[in-house]
Amino acid sequence: VRFTYQGMQYFQIYKLENGTRIDVRNPIEQVVLPPTSGDFQGFDLDGSTIATIEGSPRKSFLKSYDRSRKYQPTIIRTWNLRTGAMTRRVIKGAARLSFREPEGVKIMENGKLRIMYVSNTLTNQSCNIYDVK
Repeated sequence: VRFTYQGMQYFQIYKLENGTRIDVRNPIEQVVLPPTSGDFQGFDLDGSTIATIEGSPRKSFLKSYDRSRKYQPTIIRTWNLRTGAMTRRVIKGAARLSFREPEGVKIMENGKLRIMYVSNTLTNQSCNIYDVK
């Protein structure tokens, strides 16, 4: 479970009982990390690594449709819970997509990351999955 409280991100890990319930009063572990700087778009947890993705739709979309939001680039952050090491990567590209917004991150078995963008138009969206190199 992930939530923001008093300006920090909280990740709580629970035991899933019978595949249907968690005891919300007794997390197995709680991790507190700095907040994202942009629009939070998802996370994944694998072993001792947490990965988050944040970012807004492209600038041209915000200028045309949603002038109240500020543009944020796509940023992936990872934390090693054992060592405390953090990485931060700004993702560039996907310029050929007419509309794009980051929507998720996945830590693969080999430790590599994949990210997902929603693209196309607001009424006809498709999902694009990319390997992060």
